[in-house]
Amino acid sequence: MKPSLQAELDHALTAAVEEMRLAVGQLMDALTSERSALETADVDTLNRAGASKHELMLRLEQLDSERVQLSQGAPEASRTLAPKWQEVLQSLRACQQLNQRNGHLVGQRLQQVRKA
Repeated sequence: MKPSLQAELDHALTAAVEEMRLAVGQLMDALTSERSALETADVDTLNRAGASKHELMLRLEQLDSERVQLSQGAPEASRTLAPKWQEVLQSLRACQQLNQRNGHLVGQRLQQVRKA
């Protein structure tokens, strides 16, 4: 493979992982906003947070697909990016926990409404 093409693949993979890192941060913000909206019963903010969460999840799926494809053509860059990728995975796990807590809160609210 030509060095210039390899450099482009390496750069594209680095950019995809960095975009994922940023998107995960935005997802965490959306989940935090969602939690706050659930606690204060702010329907408008809850709707915005839910829409943002959905868009970010779609974006993360797209970026992950790109990352997987690019990793095949850029194995050295993939190894170099492994620590950043682990950070992304760790942040995704934190997002999953936030989402589960938010879901638990929704469940509690539903039970309260049913009892009322």
